[in-house]
Amino acid sequence: MKYLFLVLCFGFSACLLAKPSDKITALTPKAKRDFDISQIGQIYANGAIYTIRLSKIKTQKTAPKSYKIFYILDGNGHLPIALNALSKAGFLYEGLESVLIVSIGYGGEYEQVAFPALRKRDYTPKYKLDCDDGGNFCGSSFMGTDFSDDDSLGGGADKFLQTLQNDIIPFTRSFVQERLGAELQAKSGIFGHSFGGLFVLYALSNSSGNFSHFYAVSPSLWWGGGEFIDIDFSNIKGDCATLWIMQDEISQVSEVSKESEVKIRTAKINSKELAHLIESQNNITTIYKAFYGHTHGSVVAPAFLQAISDFAKSDF
Repeated sequence: MKYLFLVLCFGFSACLLAKPSDKITALTPKAKRDFDISQIGQIYANGAIYTIRLSKIKTQKTAPKSYKIFYILDGNGHLPIALNALSKAGFLYEGLESVLIVSIGYGGEYEQVAFPALRKRDYTPKYKLDCDDGGNFCGSSFMGTDFSDDDSLGGGADKFLQTLQNDIIPFTRSFVQERLGAELQAKSGIFGHSFGGLFVLYALSNSSGNFSHFYAVSPSLWWGGGEFIDIDFSNIKGDCATLWIMQDEISQVSEVSKESEVKIRTAKINSKELAHLIESQNNITTIYKAFYGHTHGSVVAPAFLQAISDFAKSDF
């Protein structure tokens, strides 16, 4: 009986850390009625095809004078989850009519894949594993490792950030201003989960002023043993307004406590500690929120609703 219990526990933790499903969630009929959703373009950059979709509420009596953009990473998988949740919630958020939800997904061979392998390449910083003579993992250091063209490996966050800043954001802003004839507020929000949440933190630490609101959900702080994160946030450039770090209860526990079984998934700092650290080093408004009872996957919907609510009512 004791051995059965151990097997079940290990199986449960393995499921919590498992790869997300590649199946794209279907939009509900209500979400289809509530939103105008359009693919506004595909951008060929960084050795990939990025599909850009724009969503906004249909039921607006008069168009807002200006819009602000809320970017969602993992657009293939997370956009339908987000719109379904928002439609079900009934738009009970002040200022939502002025928000354009722009998802950044993948096209080409990955068009019908919710979470393609390319996301790991794009959303994770470079690091170099340090091992002892026996090949045992002994931590990592944030160094410029060449990951070649293997998309199953990571390390491309710097290149993806450049693509975001130089290609995706300018294209999106130009489309909205020219095709929709709408004014845009200067800054935007960015939302990411897991590896995407890690990238949100990377974008914050390398801020160029493109974003004022950062929403990192269950960020994969275990990546590279956790040592790749530059934990000195005191020199962040730009007037970053707000950082939210949101965490599901279960994966936070598993990542911290399973060191003996999954060493590479053990972070040296957890999400709550990181939120306090960033706030202590910078005048960024930093908010931490835990969603108790939610798994690594189920936390996306409530975290999105929290993020879009905060962003919609914010004034820059």
